[in-house]
Formats: sequence, structure tokens, C-alpha cells
Amino acid sequence: MRKLILEPEQIIVPGEYELGNESILKIYYRIFEKGHGNDLPPVIVTTLGKTDEFINWLENENLGIRYWEEKIPRVVEARRRDYNTLFSILEKSPYMLIDGNHRSAAATLTHIPISTLEIQSDKDFAEIEKMIVKGNLFDFKREERSLYHLRRSFIANCLDIDVREHDGDIMIHNTTESTLKYNKAVKERVDGLVSNGDLPQYMIDKYKEKLKKE
Repeated sequence: MRKLILEPEQIIVPGEYELGNESILKIYYRIFEKGHGNDLPPVIVTTLGKTDEFINWLENENLGIRYWEEKIPRVVEARRRDYNTLFSILEKSPYMLIDGNHRSAAATLTHIPISTLEIQSDKDFAEIEKMIVKGNLFDFKREERSLYHLRRSFIANCLDIDVREHDGDIMIHNTTESTLKYNKAVKERVDGLVSNGDLPQYMIDKYKEKLKKE
């Protein structure tokens, strides 16, 4: 596991970007705004493996959805388009956000680079548990305890497919719409929340004010 300081353009968010608890966002926002963001635990990210078993799963995934080709060809075609588009996104934003929606959003809204921990191997999960016990991390709510399954879950979520753990079968959702609407960089998602008015007005005003100065 390694520490990195990343820009919000480098990190992709998974699925629909719901901040959920606005009160938590307000707390983190105030901490960053007052210059104490470094006192918070880093967010957790990982990257796509280049030469490991995960790539084998991706290849099998592409083979797996061929099973559905005769039954729902237009759906399979849509998933393949998403598959290719997702990897285009990951080329520009190679870090996948695993934990830390509110902190990454608060840092971005205050124009502060994001402090992260990158999971690089299965051993890092034990290190995360130790950090939680010592209070260096608040928690880690993901169920996965292997890098392979963590990456697989992230990509499957993006592509809106289900992988049944007991047999590895691919279950594909019957839609021809793109599933990648919300799979964007943290910066893009925050910009979207700002433009849609989905944040407290004072955050929006201060965010735009800083942008004008830049």
C-alpha cells in the first residue's frame, strides 16, 4: 500500500455518485476549508491490474456475455460498448475510488488535492484493519478482502452485470441503455453536482468563486 496525492481528475467514482449523508459532507467540507484536511484519514483507491489474474477475468467476462448473444444481442452489444468506453475512462482516470466519497468531494469543493492510500496487494487489507484498530482509518465497509475481488466488483458494478460467486456465471441486466452515466472522474461528478444545484448553496458559491480566480 502506498500513499499518493491525487488530483480529482485522476480518480473515477463507481456507479451512481450519491453523497448520501449531507451532514457528513458539511463536516468534512468545514475541515478542509479551515485547512485541516490532512488531519482526516486518506481515501482508498486502487488501479486496474496490468498482468494479473484480474485481466483473465475480464477476458472471461467478455466471453461470458457471448452466452447471451443469441438471446439478447442488442443488450450484449450495449455492454460491449460500455466495456470499451469504461477502459477509455480508466486510461484518463486510472484510480478507482473504493472508499471516501464525502472526503474526496469535500477536498474537490475546496480545491485541495486528495490524499489517498492505494491498495496494491492482498496484504494491504490486513494493513487497513490495523489502521482501523489504531484509529488511523475510520472504517472499511467493503466486503472484499482480495484485490482480485475488489477490482472485479468495481468493474462489474460499472458494467451493471452480476457475477455469481458460487459458479462464476455472468448475469447481464436486460437493458440497451449505457450503464456508465455516473462513471466519471471525481472532478466531473462534483462539477455536475454544482451545476445541478445538488449541494448547499454556500459550497456552490465558494467553489465557483475560486474557479473564477483561477
